[in-house]
Amino acid sequence: LLTNIENADTLRSKIHYHHIHYSDAITTNRSQRALEHLNILLLELEKNPLRIMDDPSSYITTLNNKVGLLLSLKQYDLISTTLQMIREVPTKYEIHNREKISVNLFLRTYNIELEMYRDTKEYLKAEKLIDEVWDFLKENQNSITPDYTILFYYQFAYIYFMLGKYSEALSWTNNLLQTDYTKIREDIYTYSRFLNLMIHYELNNNIVLKYAVDATRKNFKKKRGLNDFEKVLLKFFSKISLSRIHERKQLFSDLSQNLFAKTEERKR
Repeated sequence: LLTNIENADTLRSKIHYHHIHYSDAITTNRSQRALEHLNILLLELEKNPLRIMDDPSSYITTLNNKVGLLLSLKQYDLISTTLQMIREVPTKYEIHNREKISVNLFLRTYNIELEMYRDTKEYLKAEKLIDEVWDFLKENQNSITPDYTILFYYQFAYIYFMLGKYSEALSWTNNLLQTDYTKIREDIYTYSRFLNLMIHYELNNNIVLKYAVDATRKNFKKKRGLNDFEKVLLKFFSKISLSRIHERKQLFSDLSQNLFAKTEERKR
């Protein structure tokens, strides 16, 4: 059945055929082949708009898989078009419960688009998108789940930090850290804690930085203990908050050596 597409004589069979071959290509590192099957499947589904109207899940899943694959292939020029296709699904195909589906699709695609701009270091494009995303979040605040809230707040803070707009970055980490999101996304919450320390350093908020280090250390110890690299980073930020300018170059050198000492040992 899987040797020839002609053996798939119904749309459902064709969907299964291409999904199976896509999955096989992904697991055997044939990304371009996987993309070909996704593109063919999208064309097959688009020939049957009534099928998409009745059940858009296969079509949306295929578009989402394509975006993920394009990201891994770094084919960024094709991603924006695909994201726009996803956003247009509810209105183009007159999907029932359109508003709820639209919110979820926009949240996912906005998050991916911001990540794409971060990966390509197109921070000015990302900054321009932030205003649009923030307006969307405010307009649909009752429909936004906490996991997306923490993702976007962190994305905003990261982008502003990379643009050197530290005050704006600080406002977003403050918004994020005011609520305990540890149980939702511990990884993002942890990144935000350290990003917050970096921001205070860049703003020369040395006194605040010292207190922020202590608060971060207590928070981690209370919830789950400290990893080795976290201990190294917190020790560094504690020292640099009390340092003089001429001492900082050495502190950064020591930080690099302490963070990557085990990595260098494994290389040897």
